[in-house]
Amino acid sequence: RFAPETAARAKELVSELTPRPGRWTRLPDQAAWRSQKLEGADFEIARKLDTSKVDLAFEASKPEDILGFIREFTELKIEWQAKAPDREVTFKLLDLPVGQCLELLLLPLGLDLRIEKGAVLIVERK
Repeated sequence: RFAPETAARAKELVSELTPRPGRWTRLPDQAAWRSQKLEGADFEIARKLDTSKVDLAFEASKPEDILGFIREFTELKIEWQAKAPDREVTFKLLDLPVGQCLELLLLPLGLDLRIEKGAVLIVERK
């Protein structure tokens, strides 16, 4: 048997770690750009997002700094059309396509991406 204070602390921890209704939202199955009908330069951008792989290791970094690295690595035009989140994230990925990295970074922040006029646009998720 456990001491009463141990059992009480265990109950308290379970309560703290149990997800609260409305606190968690389901992420979309995919980002908006994956369902776009793309042609020409926009199609090539989508192909690059799917085929270029990257390793990322950022701790306590702003999403715009992570996107800056991705922008330099891929040489893609990446533009913010949504307000950049003012919070820090830890983001570590190995050998993933850039498109998946962007989805994993942006979707949990309520953001999405689209490809338009030769650029990757960061937008509010609908």
